[in-house]
Amino acid sequence: MQTPSGIALSVKQSVPSAQLSQPLLAGAGGGGGGGRDGVRSPSGGGVTASGGGGLDPGGGGCMNHSSAPSAATIIEPAQIIRLSAPRASPTIGSVTISSVFRAATVLVALLGCQPAGAPKVPVAAPSPPKPTTPQWVSVKASTATTVARWDGLRLELALDTMGSPATPLTVTGMRSGEAVARPLDLRFTLDWNRQANGAYLKAAVYLSPHRTAGDPAALADWVRVSYIGVPPGDRWRHEVAERRAGRMRFLDRAGWPGDRSGRAPGAPKVHLRWAGDALELTEDGARVSGVRAVGWPRVYVYLTLTGHSNYPRRTIYLSDVRIGG
Repeated sequence: MQTPSGIALSVKQSVPSAQLSQPLLAGAGGGGGGGRDGVRSPSGGGVTASGGGGLDPGGGGCMNHSSAPSAATIIEPAQIIRLSAPRASPTIGSVTISSVFRAATVLVALLGCQPAGAPKVPVAAPSPPKPTTPQWVSVKASTATTVARWDGLRLELALDTMGSPATPLTVTGMRSGEAVARPLDLRFTLDWNRQANGAYLKAAVYLSPHRTAGDPAALADWVRVSYIGVPPGDRWRHEVAERRAGRMRFLDRAGWPGDRSGRAPGAPKVHLRWAGDALELTEDGARVSGVRAVGWPRVYVYLTLTGHSNYPRRTIYLSDVRIGG
């Protein structure tokens, strides 16, 4: 066995079975007077890495150079290790002494060579991913007056469709600059802004693997969560739909069209969670909708406002928009 100082170790005689029960690497009982380079010291210091203590921390341990190495080492006749020219590592049974020495060296390194009783340094747990504020890009499909303004804190969406043609529908909004990996957590506060007449006004979130600067509803694939004004205009309802390969189907219409009562709008804190094929919508912590919707690995997030023709300006606000966490 080649030691750190370049001196080889070999077995002089076989080891009685009684000695096999003795610790080969002295980790207890202190380093004492410490042997040198893997030699068991007659003073009980055990196997050492240098002359100043054994591997046990109580004897100085782990290459403690507080005392100078001895000029010569006394080896008792009963000892099984002698100095010799380099040759194959000795074995005890099927285990080589060199492998034991290497294992002990690695163990000491992993333990950090801390003295006995030293306080352990706590390892900080990894921090959960923090929510991010995405960069937004404007999208539009209209010749009417529209507003899509992000000031860093709040997204303002507005439509003025007086005099505009009945078709196509007027759309304004913003899209995330980059696709977002799923599972997806989207949070925002939706302020309906006390619409005097919110009939057929639709605030929608589109989640699509495709990118466009126009109306995301025209894309071949998406999942959409909407809030739609219910005539005569002082109430709203939610709706969840999907489109795949150009074919659309509704997943949750909140009882529409059989139930046209809707519910009173406000400014709920909306949380949209999409993991696996489970899509869940909550408002102020209360579950509103839960559907199955098989998704794509990454999607663009669209926040849009759609309206019919011949309505004066109507404005909504989305604040505290966060993606992730």
